[in-house]
Amino acid sequence: MPEYAETAGRRRRYREASDGQQPGDPLKAIAVMMQALDAERTPLHLPLGPNAFRAADAKLANFCDDIETWRSVAIATDFDPE
Repeated sequence: MPEYAETAGRRRRYREASDGQQPGDPLKAIAVMMQALDAERTPLHLPLGPNAFRAADAKLANFCDDIETWRSVAIATDFDPE
């Protein structure tokens, strides 16, 4: 439909043009997932690929920075003994 050429149509064209050109290999991802499922300790979180690891590393760094910055204030929330 011409009404969707610049919205959903753009996404459809991108998907068709990039099919098979993605940075990640789905077969390799499946192999890693199967290995993780068979592991003695299955991971709760499993970033796949360098982009996912960069995003996870950045999120963890921000999380650690936040909790360290606010540690002294945030742990002072227990009731004071009377």
